Parts: sequence; structure tokens; C-alpha cells
Amino acid sequence: MPQDHAQPDPNRSAGRPTGNEAQRTRPALDFATVGAALGLALGFLEAGLLRHLPRFTGLLQPDVRGAIWLIAPLADAPAGALTGLLLGGFAGLRKTHPLWRAVFAATGFGAAAAYVGWLLFWFRAGVGVVVPKPLVSVPLIVNFLITPAIYFVVGFTASLLLLRRLSKREEGFPSGRWRRMLALLDLIVVAALALALVAVAASEPQYFPSPLAGPPVATPHNNIVLIMLDTVRADHLSCYGYARPTTPRLDALALQGVLVEHAVAPTSWTLPALASVLTGLLPHQHGAGWNQAMAAQPLTLAEILKAQGYETAAFNANEEFGLAGWGLDQGFDVYVDAHDWLRHNLAATFVGQSLYQTLFQEFVSFNAFDHLDAEEINRQVFDWYAHRSRRPYFLFINYMDAHRPYVPPAPYDRRFGRIPKPILRHISAALHDGHWRRPISPSERQDLLDGYDNSLNYLDAQVYRLIEVLRASPDCERTFVIVAGDHGEGFGEHGAYDHGWDLYREVLHVPMLVSGPGIPTGERVESVAELREIFPTVLELALGKVGAPISQTSLSRFWTPSSAPAKDAVPVISELTPSQADRRGRTVLSLCDARWHFLLDSEGHTELFDWQKDAAESQNLAASPALQGVIDQMRGQMEAILARSVSPWWQVAYLSPLDQPGKPFARRALANPEAFRLLGPPVGSCQAYFQGRMSTPAAHPSPSQEDLLRSLPYH
Repeated sequence: MPQDHAQPDPNRSAGRPTGNEAQRTRPALDFATVGAALGLALGFLEAGLLRHLPRFTGLLQPDVRGAIWLIAPLADAPAGALTGLLLGGFAGLRKTHPLWRAVFAATGFGAAAAYVGWLLFWFRAGVGVVVPKPLVSVPLIVNFLITPAIYFVVGFTASLLLLRRLSKREEGFPSGRWRRMLALLDLIVVAALALALVAVAASEPQYFPSPLAGPPVATPHNNIVLIMLDTVRADHLSCYGYARPTTPRLDALALQGVLVEHAVAPTSWTLPALASVLTGLLPHQHGAGWNQAMAAQPLTLAEILKAQGYETAAFNANEEFGLAGWGLDQGFDVYVDAHDWLRHNLAATFVGQSLYQTLFQEFVSFNAFDHLDAEEINRQVFDWYAHRSRRPYFLFINYMDAHRPYVPPAPYDRRFGRIPKPILRHISAALHDGHWRRPISPSERQDLLDGYDNSLNYLDAQVYRLIEVLRASPDCERTFVIVAGDHGEGFGEHGAYDHGWDLYREVLHVPMLVSGPGIPTGERVESVAELREIFPTVLELALGKVGAPISQTSLSRFWTPSSAPAKDAVPVISELTPSQADRRGRTVLSLCDARWHFLLDSEGHTELFDWQKDAAESQNLAASPALQGVIDQMRGQMEAILARSVSPWWQVAYLSPLDQPGKPFARRALANPEAFRLLGPPVGSCQAYFQGRMSTPAAHPSPSQEDLLRSLPYH
């Protein structure tokens, strides 16, 4: 009997897909084409929101540049194409029922609608974009799930009905011609955006004027370089007695000037700390805090010096709380922050945060995708320095290389040991109340300390590079350099890691060095000093003796023999309100004098430490009957310093630990400040001195403070 022989498939023999394979592949390609188009459209929507609406509550201006119109669509298009490819692949597995393919297509459109809902809600949470009114009262974290879910259901249902109707057409949906046109359009748009982005990347923003030839102009004013070291605690610098040689170059700089042994920060996180340095005010006075920008009314160092003819420039590496939109750019001719970097613009997108950041951490570094290390900051500073004018200048730099996850560039990443990758992955998660979900073991804690010390060693080398450039300048003989930390860092000494959770010594004790012409060399100030006293110190070094409040509060009083005020006459105040991640919800006030450190929180808890004998603050003495007089005295001093601080007060929430039932402290204090006896100049007296000599724009407190401030007399 003759046997039947299967006929060979000419497509398979030619290497082309068979009919069945083509039917399975075609949906994947079709879905990917549509997904890319949706990604481009969603990218343009996201770019519009990012460009016109600040993505953080309280931020005064968006933190992206115009290039976001190129970056967001290019970031979202591949994500959309990949999503479509996956859905199309599943849709091509079966061909028995047309509803199967329509369901997967509707799923893709529903996902796009959910993304729109998520974007709208995200910006509504920050600045008031409208979402369904019934959701307004729902808790925020639940809303992030409910809003996209509603948009998904609506998008899925509408698209499924539409696709079912269109699928009844003889040609089906989409048609072959339509698919080819859409694919061509995708390619054209992506190519155009990519070419434009390459052109933007090739031409960096021009921040600086053309260089002026000739020698520096003769001027009685001095140059000021203020270097802030983000997240640097004093007791890990070798010049402060640390056992490891973490900062040999800063050690040498300390020998060429004055080192302040016990400088205390006004708070334990960046934004209010920098605002205090730039204004000389405490946080309750300048208003900067969680979800709150610095008030526009207080004068900054840059504004005062600019009015005196200074060129002012700032370079801030903190990609979140160093942004100009928090009000820190007031008075600066040049303010370079993360928003100028294309990487930051990519990191601002949802795909950048979720996908590219994950890939970057897995294969490149556990630093933030848009992290600006000291070498990059120096490159920008050196560019500005080469193009600066011949006027005296005020240069402000905030380096951020000691910040978590403590991963400096090689070879510094193993100077004192290396943090294992599993630990880096663990600490990259969000903290709650200063803790991770899984506790850190003693050996893991030591790994973190090794990484922190590595970061300090790298930072030390980069600061030295900057100092070398300054010393090579012809006008170095009239240039003062101040180096200080904005706050410290916790490593579980009191339970919490990182910073911004409490006001213990590990997050308040910061380094502070002053060097320049006429500054004593090798001197160490043993008295307690305030970080915010950099404000009067800079003004005195720059402008000379300009008024009693300046000379009374400048750090020069510690090395000028004729200074009148008694050293340590006024203890140091620090303030902290809770972040959204702090479930304890405590506001904390701190007072530190030559011996004692007193803490009071909004729940009425008190702590007292003898930091001279117990530098680690491991023994709380507040329950000791013999020290109740000390506690009463410290509380009275705290009330007096705050009550007599110069108004207006832009964030009275900082003062809530001193509230009494039915009697807010701010109301009592501003109504009768003379009832509080104060030693030394009021906090903010330097600010008030210049306020009376310069016109400043009007500013308005937040709505929550208007009623209180309107009812209170100013002094």
C-alpha cells in the first residue's frame, strides 16, 4: 500500500515562521507597537506633570528641566512596548476564541489607564490635582492602590467593549495598514526624541558668564568658601580623636586654623539645618521642615553679601532636600542642584524610580541613580571658578558623600572594609522610626561603620582637591574657608539608624573648622558652639565689624581676646518635628550646655545626659532626684531662649513640647516675652540687624500658622 508522505512546509525550510508561529508572533508585535505608542503618550503626560507641578509637597518649583519632555517619553516607551510584548505573547497562545485576545488587549489599556490614575493622584497628593472626591478622605497609602484600581477597571471595561465591537469588522482591529503606520510613527518619534536628547546632553547648561581678563579688583571684602559635609558626625573624623585615619587632609586644615570641638547642629536633617546656616535662625523661625520650604522673608547670607557686591554661587549635591525649590537658592546668582543633571530627570520618572534605579543598584552601584558624588560637584565648581568675575565671591558647597548607603567610588569603597552586597540591598529599603524590618546584627553594624568611614575618606580627598584649587588662585590670601557638617548620623546608639529621627549627640555633634588670613593656627575651641553661628561668622569675615549682634555671636569671640560675652553663656537649642515615616509622631526639643544635654518631647518625656562624662549618652539621668533642679533650670533656659527668639515664627509646630493644656507655648511666649529672662543676644538678632537695613519681599506663613500669628503681637 502506498504510504502518505507529509509535505514539507516551505516556510520552515526557508527559515521563515510557519503559519501557526506567525499567528502566535503577530499579536506580540502588534501589542508591542501599541504599547510603545501608549508609552510615548503617557511619557508626554508625565513630563507635563513633572515640568509644571512639584512632585514633593512643599516644594516651591518643579525639580526637572525642559529635557524632561524628551526623557519621560523615551523612558516610558520601552516599558510600554515590553508590557505589550508580554501581553501579546499570552494573547497568541490561544486562537480558539476572539475574546481571549481582546481580554489581553483590554488589560493593556486598563494598565495604561491605571498609570494615568496613579500619576494624577501622585500630583494631587502634592499640589492638588483633582481625583474622585469620595477618595479624598481615604488614607494616603490606601489611595495609592484604590485610585489606580478604579482607573484600571474603567479603562479595561471601556476598551474591552470597544475592541469587541471593532473585532466584528471584516478586517478586524487593528488593520495591517494601521499597524504599519503606527510602528513607523513610533520609530520616527523615538528617533527624533533620542537625537534631541543627544544634542541636549552634548551641550551642558551654561551657568556661568564669560571669564573676565585681568587681575582681581582691589576690594576691602574677603572671599568666603562655605563647605558643608552632609551627614558627617564629628566623632568619626581623625582630627576629633577618632582612631581610624579617616580625614588626614582635614586634619591638616584644622592645624592651619581653628577647630570647634563641640559644634551643635540646630536639627538632625539637611533642609532645616542648611536653612539655619544660611539665615542664622532656628527652624521654628525660618520655617523649613518636612513638606515645608524655607520662608521667603528671612535674609540669607547670599542675599546680604550680594547686596554688598559679592558674586554668589552654590552647588548642592543633595538630590532631594538640596533642591532650589525648598527656598535655599535665595540670593545666589548661580545655584546648581540635581535638577540640572539629566540623570535626575530620568530618576524623577516612575520608570526611572522603579526600573532603572533597580537595575542601577543591581549592576552598577547602590547609590541613588541620580547621586552626585564630590568629584562631579568639584567639576562644576571648578568650571564656575574658572569663569568667575573679579568681584569678591561667596561660594557655598554641600557635599553628600557620607550619606547612606555609604558606597564611595573605588578604591575608597574598601579603605577600611567593604559593605557586603546583601547588606547594601537590605539598607536600601525605607526606614520606619529609624529601623529596618529586619534588625541589624553587630557584625552588620560594623560593616556599615566601615562603609561610613570609607565615605569620609573619599570626601576628605575631594575637599582637599578643592582646597588645592583655591590655594593656587592669586586671591587666596583674602579667602576664608569654613568646613562643617550639617548634621550627624546614627548607627543604633539609641536604637535609630540614619538621621532625622531624634536629637541625640550622634546626630547633633558636627565638625566645624575655620581657616584663613588672621585666623589663629592650631587652636581648638573647647566651648559649645552653634552651627547656625556660621551666619554671623561669615558676615564678620566678609564685611568686617558691622554691628554688635554680629560680633557677639560670631565664632571669632572664641579666639578674640577682647571679646566681651562670657563663653558658654547661652546653651544651644536644637529642634525636630516628625516625618511621615516616624510613626511615633514626636516633636523633640534639645538644649545642650557645657555639661548637660536636656531633651523634651511632645509626649512629655524628658531625658538628661552628662555628655562630658558620658559622650555616648548611654545613661539617662532624668529620673535622678538629685538632678531635678538641673532639669528645671534647663527647661527654664529652653523656654527663655525660644520665647525671646526674634519673630515672626514661621513653624510653631517645632515648639509643641513646651505646650501646656489649653496654652500653646507660642501664644504664651509671644504675648509676654518679657516674662522670660534671657542671657545673651536673642536668637535671630543678626537677622533682625540686617532686616532693618535691607528691603525684603513680603512673605506669608502657612495657613495652619496664620491664625496664631495674626493674634499675637510682634516684638
